[in-house]
Amino acid sequence: MNRTEIYKNGFSWPLLFSTIPIIIISIPGILTNIVLICVTIKNKALHGTTNFLLAQLAFYEIIHETGYFVVLYCNLIGLNSLTYSKASRLFSVPLFTVFGISPLMAFTGIDRLLYVIFSISFPKKVNPTIYLGVYTFICVIYCGLMTAGLIWFNDVNPDLVISALLSDVLTVESFYFKN
Repeated sequence: MNRTEIYKNGFSWPLLFSTIPIIIISIPGILTNIVLICVTIKNKALHGTTNFLLAQLAFYEIIHETGYFVVLYCNLIGLNSLTYSKASRLFSVPLFTVFGISPLMAFTGIDRLLYVIFSISFPKKVNPTIYLGVYTFICVIYCGLMTAGLIWFNDVNPDLVISALLSDVLTVESFYFKN
């Protein structure tokens, strides 16, 4: 099957078979992330800054993983291709959270480093609400700028056709400009 055949609309077994494994992996991932959030909220001993950052990361992962169900739906109804403009808007919320995963991991690492370096004084001197609020604000701004950049790219190359897969919105090929 050549590349242009994939972009024709209609049910496609290869696209469906490429989506099913990630769905199988996503279901336990979503469930364990929900459990992580619930345990963090209910257990008072886990109300440290790192645990809240990990719970926020789990929330972002849940939203990211639900994006694969949108891909599955598109595959099942036979929508194999979308313009880049439609795809980036369709996947804007899962992509917003994808962009937030790396900064949150970095902030969790910074939090652990600060705790190790200043282990005696760090928890007592830090206001968790302000501390976590600053990290969340930076993360949301970063995610918003990255998502806005994708939507801005729609105006540069609105007719580019890509497959209805979450990963294709971020492929290098999607960013080639028309001459």
